[in-house]
Amino acid sequence: MNWYGVESSNVEAIAYRRGDIKKGSMVGILSVKFIKGGIYHYMDVPEELYRELLKAHSPGKFLAERIKNVYDYVKDQNSEPL
Repeated sequence: MNWYGVESSNVEAIAYRRGDIKKGSMVGILSVKFIKGGIYHYMDVPEELYRELLKAHSPGKFLAERIKNVYDYVKDQNSEPL
């Protein structure tokens, strides 16, 4: 799994690892590396939502509106996605 850089004032890069099918959708772990430091791993994120994030005009806004406070997460200080 690789990090993909995004154009954002808040988000440096994102990565995604496929997991299982839940409720008819492929879900996985979305890893987000922030410019100011810190990495968050969001659990059970649908793959389609990850693809939308990659295309988003504002990845930080998309993350705030569609992912944060919706999916469980783990904060990590390592530089590698789960």
